[in-house]
Amino acid sequence: TSIDGHIYNEMISHVPLQFHPSAKKVLIIGGGDCGAAREVAKYKHVEEIHMVEIDEKVVQSCKAHLQEVSGNLSDPRVQFIYDDGVAFVKERESEYDVIIIDSSDPVGPAEALFSRDFYANVRRALKDDGLMVCQSQSPIFHLDILRQTYANICELFPHVQVYTATVPTYPGGLWSFTIGSTKPLSLPENTTIPSDTKYVNEGILKQCFQLPQFLKKALEK
Repeated sequence: TSIDGHIYNEMISHVPLQFHPSAKKVLIIGGGDCGAAREVAKYKHVEEIHMVEIDEKVVQSCKAHLQEVSGNLSDPRVQFIYDDGVAFVKERESEYDVIIIDSSDPVGPAEALFSRDFYANVRRALKDDGLMVCQSQSPIFHLDILRQTYANICELFPHVQVYTATVPTYPGGLWSFTIGSTKPLSLPENTTIPSDTKYVNEGILKQCFQLPQFLKKALEK
């Protein structure tokens, strides 16, 4: 929503970009409200942002009527590609520094965005030092989906971590994200968080990986 959407959009965007502070080419799959693209565009070192959304009407409606989320995004670095994200990544290889999977819930067509085959194609679309992040549902109501997502990504990436954020209007209020990287996940000594964030700061970056005990145990199984 326009009330707390910034929390989700900042967490799915700024966290991976802090782990890859020299990223130049970013792919966003989904994210029709343009919130993630708006956040990625705050980084001047990012030269290209490809946003793949299956429904052009969603993007145009959000830019017109939900500007508090989209910011009426018109940054020339952002290229809107109206296509199926699953099909799109099949045709890419070693192209992106960071891939953000801002998918809807795994129901209907979006279910494929949670499959191991899809994540394998995402892995291939990344450069050698690239990383990906996806939203991985509610740890409270969708723990089975989160665990399967984590397991799938662990099969494909040597370094995987789950982090969470409090998003009040999402089911359970606690939401998870899973990040997979080809290199160790360590934050730089000097973070480069944009000054105009509403939620993310250095403290949030450090504590978001501190998981509640039930979730730690679930991911260890």
